[in-house]
Amino acid sequence: MHSLLNAIHVFFFSPYTLLFLLVVVEGPIATLIAAFLAAQGLLNVYFVGLDVICGDIVGDIGHYALGRWGRKGFIDRWGKYIGLTPKRLKRLDSHFDAHSGKTVLLSKLAHGVGSVFLVGAGMSRMPFKKYLAYSAGGTIPKSILLILIGFYFGQTIQQLRKYFHTVAIWSFIAAILLVIVYLLIVRYSRKAERKL
Repeated sequence: MHSLLNAIHVFFFSPYTLLFLLVVVEGPIATLIAAFLAAQGLLNVYFVGLDVICGDIVGDIGHYALGRWGRKGFIDRWGKYIGLTPKRLKRLDSHFDAHSGKTVLLSKLAHGVGSVFLVGAGMSRMPFKKYLAYSAGGTIPKSILLILIGFYFGQTIQQLRKYFHTVAIWSFIAAILLVIVYLLIVRYSRKAERKL
């Protein structure tokens, strides 16, 4: 029970809350940065994974809701001004009737324009449970991949820091030795000139 309360405290009163909100707004970039920070030991990679997956799905639900409940009020009234005519809306509905799952899955891979398709799923009244299943099916592997990329990049940077630290120490020692050798050469060459 104590560990459950501790986990709840860590999740809600920590950087993970900010991460969750960032992932809802901009998932991939926040995911890479959080995984990088986890590799540095600043965040727990498992909490990052939980945050990223939940935040991305919440963001997808927001896109769906925007399309589903925005269609009646906004699109039906103002859509003609941005090219969403009744004819195009019917084509959108027929596309999602035939290819809803594939479209949602592919939208998870299309960074930047994917949200347009998620809103389209809501506009076409794709069944929510089906939408959620496909959204999670695309979110989980994508999130894991982004976490792995960010985490291993962070570990690589740590290794490079160690190597650069070693190289810096040896370079400093070599520079000191070169200065000593130079000073000795100058000193003995002056002594040799005086003798001549």
